[in-house]
Amino acid sequence: MSSILARLSQTVPPGAAKVIAVTDVDLCTPVLSFVFGAAVLDGSAAVVSICRLRPEFHGMAPDEALLTTRLYKECMHELGHCFGLYHCDEPGCAMFFSSSVLIIDFKDGGFCPGCSGLLNEKMRKEQDEEREDTDR
Repeated sequence: MSSILARLSQTVPPGAAKVIAVTDVDLCTPVLSFVFGAAVLDGSAAVVSICRLRPEFHGMAPDEALLTTRLYKECMHELGHCFGLYHCDEPGCAMFFSSSVLIIDFKDGGFCPGCSGLLNEKMRKEQDEEREDTDR
């Protein structure tokens, strides 16, 4: 997984803050038998797999709308990690750890007020640093 993320980090287009890859390959880590996605914490790259997000993986009928919603929520989660956010204790927050698709389905898809505040603070810092670099 780290080699995938390292390679993705090298492909961020000019002017883009982050890059996220979507694959249909099942993902795992040395610690977990599967993951829905992975990201470089405070980095520029993330990857999400639709393999286990598909309803048919769990014996249900195909449902593109449900797959799209799950994919959106997982992309928000992994991009949150890219922006330096850790897992959150709020069950509806995008940063809540998902050990199953049922947890993903329960999430709102957005960030809780605490995570939103941290994200806004980090983005302001990044913008200030960019301005300072431009002024030099």
